[in-house]
Amino acid sequence: MTQAKILSEKELKRALGILMGQRHEKRNRLALLLTHWAGMRVCEVAALTLGDIIDVTGGIVEEIRLTGDQTKGDKGRVVYLNNKIRKEIRDYIERRDNIDPTNALLISQKARYSLRYSWPVNIGRLDTVYGSCLSIAMLIGDT
Repeated sequence: MTQAKILSEKELKRALGILMGQRHEKRNRLALLLTHWAGMRVCEVAALTLGDIIDVTGGIVEEIRLTGDQTKGDKGRVVYLNNKIRKEIRDYIERRDNIDPTNALLISQKARYSLRYSWPVNIGRLDTVYGSCLSIAMLIGDT
């Protein structure tokens, strides 16, 4: 299996520019940044709940403890969140109206339910967002 393409900072800026003004800009931006800045897989991002992200005081955690059922290969792991991604998460969560810890971090536009319970469809959507941004960034860039 080949190594996944890692975006350069220039490519990331282009991809984020593509997301600007889109209907679900904040959600899609956060999904992309979690994969890029935190090194998460798309299935891990789709499996995140608010309870994974928000601590008991209402703040954003510094590390996410993923369980085996949230990761590839059924092995849990820890994902560390830097201040930049924690700010992005905070900005996204502030726009949410229901902060129940069992709710998904990223929600579907139509069903308004957890991406966790519809992985095949929604992982494809996250892959599409990431793949489209990467493709466009590569087309307009000199990569």
